[in-house]
Amino acid sequence: MAVTPATHPIGFDGKDKVEELKHITMYLLQAEEEPLNPNDPNNPEARWVEPGEVTELITHAKDKEF
Repeated sequence: MAVTPATHPIGFDGKDKVEELKHITMYLLQAEEEPLNPNDPNNPEARWVEPGEVTELITHAKDKEF
């Protein structure tokens, strides 16, 4: 299952950057846990988390609401 809501990214000042629009794609799947090796320098972190932990990691209020 993939869901892609659209929202504005957060600027360094903590406010929405209304001149931009970002799309978030979330997938729910089951897989064997293997090491993750992200290769995007703008998004250098990847980790496995339990579904119940996701909302604790999201920082933007609109993303958390989704």
